Amino acid sequence: MAVLTEEQTKQILDSAIEQIKDSVIEAATQDAVWEVKQAVGKNVNEIVNKFVREEIAPEILVSLRENKSALISAAIVAAESMSAMLADGMAKTLAENLSSSYKRKKILEAMFE
Repeated sequence: MAVLTEEQTKQILDSAIEQIKDSVIEAATQDAVWEVKQAVGKNVNEIVNKFVREEIAPEILVSLRENKSALISAAIVAAESMSAMLADGMAKTLAENLSSSYKRKKILEAMFE
């Protein structure tokens, strides 16, 4: 196995030194850009969250309180509507299942056994 002499090693390093410097600078630049993006993103998120908490959330609460009775009424109507839709869907499914003698037999067995 051939071992490089000190002079050969120095020549190899001397010829590659610019490429090494460029690679180190590029890597450091990319790291710096990534760090800046992360810091900016974190700070922007903190500012936006603070603004939403302090400025927007109180306004939403005021609006919800002012419209509380309308919201309750709408929720009741929606619940009643969903119940009717659910019952209708179940009735349709049951009718479809009862149209098949095999399914009808299984349903009746389940109900009366």
